[in-house]
Amino acid sequence: MENLEGNHNPLDMSEGDLEGEHVDEVDEDPFHDAGVRGRFEECLAHALDLNGGINIEVADFYEKMHVEGYLDWEASLDNYFERKTMAEARKVLFVKLKLKGTALQQWKRVEEQHAQQGEAKISTWEHMKAKLHKQFLPPD
Repeated sequence: MENLEGNHNPLDMSEGDLEGEHVDEVDEDPFHDAGVRGRFEECLAHALDLNGGINIEVADFYEKMHVEGYLDWEASLDNYFERKTMAEARKVLFVKLKLKGTALQQWKRVEEQHAQQGEAKISTWEHMKAKLHKQFLPPD
């Protein structure tokens, strides 16, 4: 039996019964004042600036570096990851993007061999670093 009065129990109503009813919605922006919004966005940007205003760059790696060059490159990555918080999988992708030329081709071979041997995908910076050591540093 349909309730013709204005009092409806929301649990007894179908979705179609709500059509046409006026619901008080708040369309007002709490940061409607441009000054408040600008200050809020500025504070948010500052809070999210994990580099503290310091621009950190990491050079590309081409494999033609000497041992010291490779170790310096690796240390620059460690420093970058100390300052820039990111998931391990993103670190691996970031480092892979820094590999160029022959270094990238050799890394792709490492990944292919890893997959062919049924090993889990390299998903942490520490695991990748160990593989890079074997690839680009002379044995002890």
